[in-house]
Amino acid sequence: LGREEIRLHKPTMYQEDREGRRHEIPGNYLLEHANLARFKPGPYDSQRPLVIDPVLSYSTYLAGSGRDIGQGIAVDAKGCIYVTGRTQSSQFLVSEPTLDPYAQLDVFVAKLNPQGTELIFTAFLGGERDENYFCGDIALDSSGSIYIAGETQSLDFPMVHAYQPSKGGSSWDWDAYVCKLSGDGSQLLFSSYFGGSRTDTPFALAVHAPDQVSIVGGTNSTNFPVKDAFQDRHKGGNYYEGDAFLARLDTKASSLVFSTFLGGSGDDSAFGVAVTPSGEAIVVGGTQSLDFPTQKAFQPAFGGGGTFKVDSFVARFSSQGQSLEYSSFLGGSGDELALDVDVDATGAACVAGVTTSVNFPIANAFQSVFHTGTKFHTDAFVTKVKSDGSGLDYSTYLGGSPTEKGYGDDIALAVAVGPAGDAYVAGATSGTDFPTVRAPQPFFGSAARTKTDVFVTRLSSSGNVEYSTYLGGENEDWAYDIAVGPDGSAYVTGDTKSVSLPVVHPLSSAFQGGLHDAFVARLADTKELFFAQFGNGAQGDASVSSTILLYNLNSTRSAHAGVEIVADEGDRLQVNLNGVQYPGFVEVDVPANGLVTLETDGQGPLRTGSVRIVSDGEISGTTLFR
Repeated sequence: LGREEIRLHKPTMYQEDREGRRHEIPGNYLLEHANLARFKPGPYDSQRPLVIDPVLSYSTYLAGSGRDIGQGIAVDAKGCIYVTGRTQSSQFLVSEPTLDPYAQLDVFVAKLNPQGTELIFTAFLGGERDENYFCGDIALDSSGSIYIAGETQSLDFPMVHAYQPSKGGSSWDWDAYVCKLSGDGSQLLFSSYFGGSRTDTPFALAVHAPDQVSIVGGTNSTNFPVKDAFQDRHKGGNYYEGDAFLARLDTKASSLVFSTFLGGSGDDSAFGVAVTPSGEAIVVGGTQSLDFPTQKAFQPAFGGGGTFKVDSFVARFSSQGQSLEYSSFLGGSGDELALDVDVDATGAACVAGVTTSVNFPIANAFQSVFHTGTKFHTDAFVTKVKSDGSGLDYSTYLGGSPTEKGYGDDIALAVAVGPAGDAYVAGATSGTDFPTVRAPQPFFGSAARTKTDVFVTRLSSSGNVEYSTYLGGENEDWAYDIAVGPDGSAYVTGDTKSVSLPVVHPLSSAFQGGLHDAFVARLADTKELFFAQFGNGAQGDASVSSTILLYNLNSTRSAHAGVEIVADEGDRLQVNLNGVQYPGFVEVDVPANGLVTLETDGQGPLRTGSVRIVSDGEISGTTLFR
């Protein structure tokens, strides 16, 4: 194919029954004639989804020559990708900047097309000092407006229709900022500081209605702005004098809807927030307070007895922010931090984080045992809290074994809930035996156990792992956020020091040479189909030409499909459509009950790789060799 022959690996397929149990479906490639091959699953229930291997649909560096980090990611209904983060590059990868960059290019917002091949816009925000050193997040509303939150030291951060136009602290303190941008990135519609006289750090935001944005984080400001608060006083702390906070702003009215502290006599911080369809805010984080406020708790007692004496917490506020509907500790006898949360259609909260506890609360677990090391070791955890907060639907460890020296870390930093209620989890691991299932990258990317790889794991609504994979190269790779597209694909952003990060359809194919680069990656859902190559000749021979046939099995509507030919070495091979040559990837529309024919050349040595066919409809693919 494309002057070289391609031989595919055997696919993996399965279905789940009504109880969520997985049943593997045998499958292979059927050679119908001497030169005709079809994809052939074994017997399966046609009324249930047939799940086929996920693939890395695209992956790209997104960076300049300096230090660049992807901190937040969102996807709209069309599949366009929005990324925010921090850049210190004077020549950050840009299309045409749509907001004037400052001399210090600190905060960036970038939009990519659904294929990841075009940078639609890049906007920059910042002042004379640093922004987003520790955090940054992004969300979209139903009208397509973009919301970002982060932290700034700048006294001259741009303000537009601000609720709080002046920074609360000095240029050495961090204040939160909240911004709203137009969907095309050309206008800053709202921008405001938010904080008191000391440090205020927003770790996450959520939008559940146009103009209504909720932010959470940590503050040690006793004069932090509060309104209609559940807890109107700062209770201090042992070391950082920090309380968690939850605030909701109306960006159209430039007003504060409500704002509250949340904490006890120890240090507390919130790291994740999600909003239910009816407006309740679910907040997760970490606490060192034995007297942290609880309400209808499934775990009423503090358990943190590890090195840092910290437990995670999960709390749900009323839609007006003045009362707790439930609040509970979540942890064992070690240390825990709940680092992100998302909510499904029923209001159940999916929580992701990190633990050192051998007795972390477990229920219906994929992995029920903590991997203990002789030194400090962490496992990730994923927990689904019932919609009324009365208990756990499932709760599981997620991690590998420590090294022979006793070290090893797994941490879940982000979670997003998909259209079917699945939990998509991303983070980092230093384990060579992190659990992999149907993995596009089943191996640890580095030979050094002192490095980390990204992991991406998807759990069903009942807690079964549907796929789990590494993603990384030879150096440090971290994922900080994950989003789910309308088709169930997973989108991940973070940072990498690897020059060998797997790239597919890259906007930028090479590491840009800074301390680390931002990256964006998409793992495609189960509409990816794989087709085998069976030539007529012996190994080393080449076919004269090959044909890929795309059939639309639907009699009433057309289907959009993409076809890609990729060798295992990563290079794409040529596809011909109507006499036009495409470098390894082509998109076509297949009419109802119709057929589209793609031609390739078949000269060159035998190699292994894949033909990938992606479709939003009922497409059947065939490869014909002659």
